[in-house]
Amino acid sequence: MQITIRPEHEELISPVLHSGAYANADESIGRALEVLRADDGWLAVNRTLMESLYQVSAGAQEDLFEIWRRIG
Repeated sequence: MQITIRPEHEELISPVLHSGAYANADESIGRALEVLRADDGWLAVNRTLMESLYQVSAGAQEDLFEIWRRIG
Protein backbone atom coordinates (compact mmCIF):
# COMPACT_ATOMS: atom_id res chain seq x y z
CA MET A 1 0.00 0.00 0.00
CA GLN A 2 1.24 3.44 -0.81
CA ILE A 3 -0.03 6.53 0.93
CA THR A 4 0.49 10.22 0.40
CA ILE A 5 1.41 12.31 3.41
CA ARG A 6 0.14 15.85 3.49
CA PRO A 7 2.78 18.55 4.03
CA GLU A 8 1.42 19.45 7.47
CA HIS A 9 1.79 15.81 8.53
CA GLU A 10 5.31 15.66 7.14
CA GLU A 11 6.10 18.62 9.38
CA LEU A 12 4.97 16.55 12.37
CA ILE A 13 6.88 13.43 11.33
CA SER A 14 10.17 15.10 10.40
CA PRO A 15 11.20 16.22 13.91
CA VAL A 16 10.38 12.78 15.27
CA LEU A 17 12.66 11.15 12.72
CA HIS A 18 15.44 13.67 13.36
CA SER A 19 15.21 12.99 17.10
CA GLY A 20 16.16 9.37 16.47
CA ALA A 21 13.10 8.08 18.32
CA TYR A 22 12.05 6.09 15.26
CA ALA A 23 14.13 4.70 12.41
CA ASN A 24 11.72 5.71 9.66
CA ALA A 25 8.36 7.26 8.91
CA ASP A 26 6.65 3.87 8.90
CA GLU A 27 7.66 3.25 12.52
CA SER A 28 6.51 6.69 13.65
CA ILE A 29 3.16 6.38 11.87
CA GLY A 30 2.73 2.86 13.26
CA ARG A 31 3.25 4.18 16.78
CA ALA A 32 0.81 7.01 16.17
CA LEU A 33 -1.81 4.50 15.05
CA GLU A 34 -1.23 2.38 18.17
CA VAL A 35 -1.76 5.45 20.36
CA LEU A 36 -4.89 6.37 18.41
CA ARG A 37 -6.30 2.86 18.85
CA ALA A 38 -5.65 2.97 22.60
CA ASP A 39 -7.16 6.44 22.84
CA ASP A 40 -10.27 5.31 20.95
CA GLY A 41 -10.62 2.38 23.36
CA TRP A 42 -10.32 4.67 26.36
CA LEU A 43 -12.91 7.02 24.88
CA ALA A 44 -15.37 4.19 24.21
CA VAL A 45 -15.08 2.87 27.78
CA ASN A 46 -15.38 6.27 29.39
CA ARG A 47 -18.19 7.44 27.12
CA THR A 48 -20.24 4.45 28.29
CA LEU A 49 -19.33 5.18 31.89
CA MET A 50 -20.30 8.84 31.56
CA GLU A 51 -23.63 7.92 29.94
CA SER A 52 -24.35 5.52 32.81
CA LEU A 53 -23.44 8.14 35.38
CA TYR A 54 -25.69 10.65 33.67
CA GLN A 55 -28.61 8.23 33.82
CA VAL A 56 -27.94 7.57 37.51
CA SER A 57 -27.62 11.25 38.33
CA ALA A 58 -30.78 12.13 36.37
CA GLY A 59 -32.85 10.28 38.96
CA ALA A 60 -30.88 11.56 41.93
CA GLN A 61 -30.33 14.89 43.57
CA GLU A 62 -26.60 14.37 43.29
CA ASP A 63 -24.52 16.19 40.72
CA LEU A 64 -22.88 14.06 37.98
CA PHE A 65 -19.47 15.59 38.68
CA GLU A 66 -19.74 14.70 42.36
CA ILE A 67 -20.42 11.05 41.45
CA TRP A 68 -17.47 11.08 39.02
CA ARG A 69 -15.20 12.61 41.67
CA ARG A 70 -16.05 9.88 44.17
CA ILE A 71 -15.47 6.95 41.80
CA GLY A 72 -12.63 8.46 39.78
